This record gives sequence, C-alpha cells and structure tokens, in this order.
Amino acid sequence: MKAANLLQLFPAAAPYADTLIAGMAAAAIDTPLRRAHFLSQIAVESAAFTKVRESLNYSIEGLLDTFGRHRISEADAERLGRIPGRPADQVGIANQVYGGEWGRKHLGNTEPGDGALFIGYGLKQLTGRGNVARCDKALGLKGQLLKQPSLLMRPDLAAKSAIWFWTDNDLNPIADTDNIEAVTRTVNGGLNGLSDRKVWLAKCKAAFA
Repeated sequence: MKAANLLQLFPAAAPYADTLIAGMAAAAIDTPLRRAHFLSQIAVESAAFTKVRESLNYSIEGLLDTFGRHRISEADAERLGRIPGRPADQVGIANQVYGGEWGRKHLGNTEPGDGALFIGYGLKQLTGRGNVARCDKALGLKGQLLKQPSLLMRPDLAAKSAIWFWTDNDLNPIADTDNIEAVTRTVNGGLNGLSDRKVWLAKCKAAFA
C-alpha cells in the first residue's frame, strides 16, 4: 500500500500517511480485508482524517441517543446539552459520560476529572486513563501521555495510537471474518455510527482490493 492510494480516498490523511503505512505493515494490517476494516473504522472516528480531538458538543437529544440513559440522565442531559443560545458544557458532559463507576470499570478513569482530561484523541479517538496509560507504555513515552493526552493529536502519535489500539485488541483476526459489527463493538464500545462505517468499509474494499 502506497501513500498515493491512501490519499486518493482520504485527501486529509497526508500528515499521517507515512507513519500510518509503515505502522500498518509492522502490525500485519497487510491484507485488503484488514486494511479496509482498519481504515474504515478510523475514518469514522476521525471524520475522514479531519479531527483528532473528540467533540462533545451534543444537543440534549444527541446525548441521550449516543450514550443512553444508563450513562446520562434526562436531567443531566438537559443541564449539560446544547440548546439554542447555549453551547454544550463539554467538560461537564465528559465527566458525566466517561466518569463515575462506568468510567472506572470501562476506561480506567479513577481520578476526579479523568473524564474530561482523557476524552478521545488521535485517529482512533483513544479515550480513558487506562487506554492512554497502556498506549503510553507501549510507545515508550514514559508517562508523557498521562500528563498531556492531547499529545495524541500530533500526527505521528495520532497514527501510532490507532495502530496500537488495533493490535492491543487483536482486531486482525476479527477483521479477517469480515464482521463489521464485531469490529465496531471493539473499536467503539457499541454500534454508534454503524451505517457510516459500512459506507466507508465498502469504499475501502473497492479502493484497496
């Protein structure tokens, strides 16, 4: 796979292309099916390589639809969500949906404020203290990401962290089964954006066959 092939489908991927291609090869993301699943997933997570920081600028309805009432109550959604004339309280939303017992169990967010500190960064939108700590260790960064998780916005780390997550979760064998729902559940924790993921998967299959 060459940079020109990647950029033809994803023009905004230029800052990430060299690191991404080298990393994919090293991680054995090297068959058409594996490439298609990997790239389609990070395309959705990063809005086709245009965003490497998570936005939580949700409306009230968007909060409830995306995270569910088990993660955020209607009262909290009304208090924190975007309405005409008032932006969303993104720090409050992050601490609500990524904090508490759910955040501790699923994301390793053990400290007050971890929800807002460890929002999604990078091409994968790596989220949570636990994920960031493991990624930091794997990339040999000696705690830098724990102190400043926004470093994952740097193009090389944005790409490397996405590849790390893929390999750390052993997603190559799942991609080999061509089961987009199984891949999505591992990447996303649910099936958010599944229709978009299917569209990008079809495009990637056609481009990288």
